[in-house]
Amino acid sequence: MSGALSGGGPVVVGYRDETSGAALQWGAAEAGRRGVPLRVIHAYCPDPISPLAWGVPLPIDDARDFGAMMRANARSILEDALERVRTRWPELPLSSALVSVSPSASLVESSRHAGLVVVGRAAERSMAHGSTALTVAAHSQAPLVMVPAVAGEHVSPVAPDDDHRQLGAGKVVVGVDGSPECAGALECAFVQAAARRVPLLVVHATWWRPVSGQDPVTLAFDVSGGERGRQDFLGLGHWMARYPDVKLSCALARLPVGDALVEISRGAELLVVGTRGHGGFSDLLLGSVSRDVLVHATCPVAVVRRVPSAGLEDLDVESPAREQLTVS
Repeated sequence: MSGALSGGGPVVVGYRDETSGAALQWGAAEAGRRGVPLRVIHAYCPDPISPLAWGVPLPIDDARDFGAMMRANARSILEDALERVRTRWPELPLSSALVSVSPSASLVESSRHAGLVVVGRAAERSMAHGSTALTVAAHSQAPLVMVPAVAGEHVSPVAPDDDHRQLGAGKVVVGVDGSPECAGALECAFVQAAARRVPLLVVHATWWRPVSGQDPVTLAFDVSGGERGRQDFLGLGHWMARYPDVKLSCALARLPVGDALVEISRGAELLVVGTRGHGGFSDLLLGSVSRDVLVHATCPVAVVRRVPSAGLEDLDVESPAREQLTVS
């Protein structure tokens, strides 16, 4: 199976709390659009970090009951999430898992059988708040989509009234550089633009300091009219032929790549980027562009790796750390 958001496996959503509400809704809508099941996973820590509470040892009975209390609270959070899905998407096939391992570990494991993994990002944007998305994006065998809880402002060297900030509004935006690693991102972008019936904007960014007064982002060329050299350089020809109904435009950005994609994708339906893992140790690392957009983008971000998913069957993993909740 390819790395695009088009596989037949379930959509897996990592649900933390109400800050993951946007991710839950996005994942449910995507599962409904694709006609696949939705699986919601909530991870919790069953044990106290320390046997001390404010310097006072916990009573033995309280320490013994702490894990049960945490499990009950986690179960309540998960059931609330499931009820939200049932209310809005009553026909959507739905399953869930309550796990007592780290969120990143549970989602990476689940990605082996998923068509897509969806996570949220809290409003406070930092490497710490985006750590789950960064870890899962680096290790996941399925594409990852990060959905921010609240769209915010990203400080950049570009003036706030520049017209390019509206280029991606209402579109699917994909960043390309002409390398083979872009193939999966391009496939994902065309699939999503076609499914959503919205235009696709292809962004190629190259950083040099623009001349004073020069627009840092230019709608530089139209690839639809036989510009074969540009089509071949950006890897668009095959996908244009396969998705002729997708309205396509391209932008050349004279900005650092991460800044360009964050700025141009404001208001976009989805921003798609690839990542350069090639196997072995390099698979443990995300490129700087992927990290930048996962932390700073104000729209949903898809990170597509060139790694096939292990299978299409729904998750049914039984282990002491995993509780399967039955849903109707």
